[in-house]
Amino acid sequence: MQKHRNNSNLSKPKFMRKIISIILAISIFCAVSAAVAYNSFYGDAIHSDCSMYITKSTTYKDLQIEINKHIGENSLKSFAFGLYASHINLENRFAEGHYQFTKGMSVIRIARILALKEQTPINLVVGGARTIPQLAAKLSSAGIKVYCTGGEINDKRLSLTGSFA
Repeated sequence: MQKHRNNSNLSKPKFMRKIISIILAISIFCAVSAAVAYNSFYGDAIHSDCSMYITKSTTYKDLQIEINKHIGENSLKSFAFGLYASHINLENRFAEGHYQFTKGMSVIRIARILALKEQTPINLVVGGARTIPQLAAKLSSAGIKVYCTGGEINDKRLSLTGSFA
């Protein structure tokens, strides 16, 4: 008496295990890749408070070099910054000024600060100026052009809003 085995029944569970294993491996790979990509854009890019001055002569390449000093030159965050910066056209949007970056800022927040020109206010003290016209006269005599959009006097301090050139 010969026993007849049905090979199709034996190979079917092995084939299904292989398919499930492949699907599981692909799912884990996609989940890990998504977590790494999310962390590259939204994770902590700045590890300590720092500031950056951008002048008229600063090129986009200089800006990238300076940013990479703070976030790591050969990191995924550096790549993410370049990718997001090109997406929002940062090369044509950044402006001169003083920018402050705090610990825990993400790559996207850094690029937005630069693109939206969210500069850190600088306190300027000019002695002997009690009114806005007096202050403008003192600054213009020093060769500084002031484009004032508003001003107020609070607690014996003159506060201006506008820009300097």
